[in-house]
Amino acid sequence: MVSRSRSSSLPLNLKKKVKLAWMRDHVARKNSYRRRKNNLVKKVDELSKLCAVKACAIIYSPYDPIPSVWPSNDEAHRLFLQFLTLPDNMQTKKLFNLEFFLKEEIVKLEGKLERAEKSEHEEKMIDLIMRSANGDVLRGLKHEDVQDMECYIEQRMKEIYERGNEQPNLGYYYRMVNDPIEANQFQPVLVDMTMDHSHVQEPRC
Repeated sequence: MVSRSRSSSLPLNLKKKVKLAWMRDHVARKNSYRRRKNNLVKKVDELSKLCAVKACAIIYSPYDPIPSVWPSNDEAHRLFLQFLTLPDNMQTKKLFNLEFFLKEEIVKLEGKLERAEKSEHEEKMIDLIMRSANGDVLRGLKHEDVQDMECYIEQRMKEIYERGNEQPNLGYYYRMVNDPIEANQFQPVLVDMTMDHSHVQEPRC
């Protein structure tokens, strides 16, 4: 029995992924232009028929003395005049260029970074609270970390109260935040800080 190689088992019509970059070879670039231009016009035609929308295409290139127009010069001219009669806000409503694209990508990346930082901060707070609850002495903890822990506990308790729509269980964390007298009597966070306490600021909630 003759075994087939891995390469021979691939479909014959498998297309190689094309790198979207400027082609240095003039002949290959020209052939690619003509082939893709026809495909573009075909897609515009299908879009106008399947979706019942008005569309036209004007393509400029160094290979043709005059631009290629679809479906015709008169129809394209008529659609452009119709477009120009719209108010300015309607003309630019769907405007999209490289600048807008980059701005949207920057906003998305900033959102991802903010969520990642928030998740990392929350994990840090949970770790400190669990260590404190287990009786560990949190040596070298900064005042900012203590304030963040207080803010995090208070925020979580508010969320629990809002979700349950009722008075939550009055555990020692809740009493520590909402009962100043008991807070002074019981400190669940064991901190060993050798730093100047005169610059302690208010909680940063």
